[in-house]
Amino acid sequence: MGTKRVLFVCTGNTCRSTMAEVLARDFLHRRALEGGISPDDMVIEVLSAGTGAIEGEPAAPQARAVMEERGLDLSQHRARFLTAKMMQEADLILTMTEKHKQYIEEIMPEAKGKVFILKEYAQGDQVRPVLQEKANQIYQEIEHKKVLFYQQHQEELDALEKKKMELLQQLEQVDNQFRVLERQFAQTVEREMDELNKLKMELKDLDIYDPFGQLEEHYRQCAEELAEHIPKALDRFIRESSPGV
Repeated sequence: MGTKRVLFVCTGNTCRSTMAEVLARDFLHRRALEGGISPDDMVIEVLSAGTGAIEGEPAAPQARAVMEERGLDLSQHRARFLTAKMMQEADLILTMTEKHKQYIEEIMPEAKGKVFILKEYAQGDQVRPVLQEKANQIYQEIEHKKVLFYQQHQEELDALEKKKMELLQQLEQVDNQFRVLERQFAQTVEREMDELNKLKMELKDLDIYDPFGQLEEHYRQCAEELAEHIPKALDRFIRESSPGV
């Protein structure tokens, strides 16, 4: 089968996508050595680029150090600015964040269908719609309870509003009573709000952590995320591009 091209994209092409590129190459090399890919399988070419990269800039020292811990060499890496040609020639584009994906789809609408957030693609590209649907359901539950709550307390709220207008000198006391009602409502939707916040964190967690300008420990954290999701993404790409393999 013909050569397939996987393109990793971040912002500066000195941290995340840089490490993703070398990690992906290492995974594919080890996979081939272990016999996971037959001679008839396609060859996968791995590249990386940045939406705001400065051409020729070396990989960040922290990225080089963290990859060296894994036996991988980034000393020869030079940053590449993401071009239309790169995107056109890529069979799969894996971005580090939702913003990178949106940027690519805006400047090249025809890339839709082959550009994904790395973690979203690795986990299955339906993970975001499922999480968003759950979040929407919780929003609806909260709105429903809000309507019921205010219906049940309508007379009390109206009386308090009238008192607030008539007795400005007691404004602080009236406001306190409003706060009591607000706390009561908050308690009625406490479970839903906790679940919603967790879902928001999961949606946000689809982005690859950006270690730019931070200590090696932060680059190490980023590398661990990449190392977790790149094999899953490449395995899926190979499965879907090579039926029966």
